[in-house]
Amino acid sequence: MNLVSSAHEGSHEQSPVVDTPISVRTSSFTRTGSLRREKKPPSSPTMPRASSAKSRTESTSSLSSPANSLPSIREGITVYYNGEVAVIRYIGAFELSEGTWLGLEMKRPCGKNDGSVQGKRYFTCKPNHGIMVRPNKVTYRGINCSKLLPAET
Repeated sequence: MNLVSSAHEGSHEQSPVVDTPISVRTSSFTRTGSLRREKKPPSSPTMPRASSAKSRTESTSSLSSPANSLPSIREGITVYYNGEVAVIRYIGAFELSEGTWLGLEMKRPCGKNDGSVQGKRYFTCKPNHGIMVRPNKVTYRGINCSKLLPAET
């Protein structure tokens, strides 16, 4: 331990100075202090590049066709209704009105029923979690569900 006299000339006090090793890892930090990203190793040599390029081209071309561009809705998928998350539990006719309706099970108790309306059961869920709505009031991945109804045969 080294003793250093104080910087003031008239003072006889001495303060201890301890030599402490300082270890700085500069290899993983840039000068700004953020972490450096390591380069990833090249792709595996077991997969030939020609076949991977071919499969990418084939998959891209199948996505560009208009018939495959929109998914169809089905029971069990998660959707949005009035800014709330819901799951489709029923797709079909509704006794009180014509056309196709969706029976939704809301994640929060902001619905109107438990899956039954005027004594007829369309699906089952907790009380005040079910609601019957028109498909145009519901979105799936940002797309209006009236555009995603399955084709009727």
